[in-house]
Amino acid sequence: MVLESTKRKLYALSQNQCAFPGCKEIVYNRVDDSFVSQTAHIRSKNAGGPRYDPTYTGNLDAIENLILLCLDHHKIIDDHPEKYTIEKLTRMKEAHETSSSNYVSSVYYEAIDYMINKSGQLSQDIDKTVKHIRVLIEEASKPIPNKANAIISWKYVQRKAPYAVIDMLKKHVELFIE
Repeated sequence: MVLESTKRKLYALSQNQCAFPGCKEIVYNRVDDSFVSQTAHIRSKNAGGPRYDPTYTGNLDAIENLILLCLDHHKIIDDHPEKYTIEKLTRMKEAHETSSSNYVSSVYYEAIDYMINKSGQLSQDIDKTVKHIRVLIEEASKPIPNKANAIISWKYVQRKAPYAVIDMLKKHVELFIE
């Protein structure tokens, strides 16, 4: 019996698609919550079954001996074992899983690169903002003896602080210059 963990790996490697070349049939229908596929054995478990190999000593329910196919293609390969040999199905499985993995890897790595670049920019922006806030705190901690000095300090803040910080501080600074 095929373990659930093996089935999950097979579905993940197959990207929810039939492994038969050219078939774009999904193997799990999310809308109806139903499997429209079968986990097919490359080498049959039963004597007299399609592609039965009495010399095979491996685990017949291992992922290496399984291929995910839509219902139609599972029937086709089992009805024509002379055409769909062990070697042909193994190559089919490898080609499908490799192309799926390459696609997933490329999308995954593109997403990771994008996030790293964005987080680097965000980190730089945060560093700049923290520096500005430190300067503002330093400026704000100095006593402002008169309105003229308050206006000069406010102009300094406007040049140095990010707009969000300016808006936030504007209300507080206006208290000093009124």
